[in-house]
Amino acid sequence: MTPILIFFLALVLILVLTTWFKIHPFLSLITVSIFVGILAGEPFEALESILTGMGRVIYHLGLIIVCGSIIGMTLDGIGATPVIADDIIRISNTRSYARYPNHISRLLVCRKVLQVREIPNERSRKAGEGKYK
Repeated sequence: MTPILIFFLALVLILVLTTWFKIHPFLSLITVSIFVGILAGEPFEALESILTGMGRVIYHLGLIIVCGSIIGMTLDGIGATPVIADDIIRISNTRSYARYPNHISRLLVCRKVLQVREIPNERSRKAGEGKYK
């Protein structure tokens, strides 16, 4: 097969797997990569390059992924995730940022998000205080 035909076939296969069959994009990309390697006549080299590439990405981004998951678990543990979600919903529903150009609106939204708010503890949620009734 010609490389252009393999490319278009892979593109169509990615779109079909993600839209019609609702397969996660990562899994569809891995599947199509192996399929392209088979069509190109080098399945073992394709599999080796996929595993090598994933290993490099995970090696370089591993610390960032670990730190992000630790921060997420900590925020979830102290009950800050509902507060952050409420702030994002509250800010996205306002139209004040639509009046400014993009770069100014991002600064305004970031300023609103970074305002310090009191995080409710378990007693205040159980007692029905605040907006967690």
